[in-house]
Amino acid sequence: MDDNSQHGRFQFRLIDLFALLLIVSILAASIKFSLRYSPPMSEMPPSLGEGHEGQNWIGQGGWGFAGYTFLLLGATYGLKRIILARCKRRLAAAELFAIIVVSSLPYLWFLCEADWFNPFFYRVTCWVGGPIMFWFVPVVSFLVDLRTCRKPKALTRYLIRSAVEVVIAFPLWAYLWTMFSFWILGWGWI
Repeated sequence: MDDNSQHGRFQFRLIDLFALLLIVSILAASIKFSLRYSPPMSEMPPSLGEGHEGQNWIGQGGWGFAGYTFLLLGATYGLKRIILARCKRRLAAAELFAIIVVSSLPYLWFLCEADWFNPFFYRVTCWVGGPIMFWFVPVVSFLVDLRTCRKPKALTRYLIRSAVEVVIAFPLWAYLWTMFSFWILGWGWI
């Protein structure tokens, strides 16, 4: 083994360590920020009739939080395509995608989560369930793409498949996850 390949491996290990530290730092800052401005996970849901049901944390209902969710989905699939096209190493691609996932948590909690004021869902639904519901399909899609090919497919094929994921797989998963978290995990009540 020559010195150049050893130097290259050492350099990649430093980059991986830096990426891991960045992911952990972003996660810690996100959680600290969110814990400061959001209700605790153990808090009971609000009482019936408080008037904020179906609104995100800043009070936008209906199309407001849905728009933020679709905006994040579009950005996610766009960044996923760029990461898969530009990263030469799978680990680097996975680290970049993990940074996107982790750094999106406050955005999800404050803008995309509509159950903070829902009296039928416990707060764990907002803190844990919302991110799981949002990120499951994009993460699985990213891992499949990362595993099956080194070079991304043609843009048209990628856009069609991404549209199918967003229009069919994402709503189906959201429905199944909501039912599972509500009835099996007990994160809601009637």
